[in-house]
Amino acid sequence: MPFHSNAGYEFSETGISVYAPLVPGVYGIYNGTEWIYVDETQDIKTRLYAHFHGKSDQSARIMAQWPAYFIFEKCDSRSEPARKTELIQEHHPCCNRALVQCCLLPPEPVNEACFERSEAIVISNAL
Repeated sequence: MPFHSNAGYEFSETGISVYAPLVPGVYGIYNGTEWIYVDETQDIKTRLYAHFHGKSDQSARIMAQWPAYFIFEKCDSRSEPARKTELIQEHHPCCNRALVQCCLLPPEPVNEACFERSEAIVISNAL
């Protein structure tokens, strides 16, 4: 089931200030060609500002996709996780896919030689 509203708002300082509410819910960020990110939050406006100003853990990934719009649904915290899952399964946002992929892959083994070499470079550059 898509977002309950078809009305998207400009992902900008003004758009967030005017249209994003200070309430719990789910939100999506998209550009003209694809969905970028879908998530749940206790405060839609504050979370969108965090993404916009580079203060969230996903800001770099989101901003690299040239976000243009956001959309949201108000909902209570009990229904947020299920609604978020529905929206991700429907829209396949690229940043959510990247998170799943990075979390499902086993961690790469650490190459100690590379670490020692980079540490030596840092030390020598500091002198």
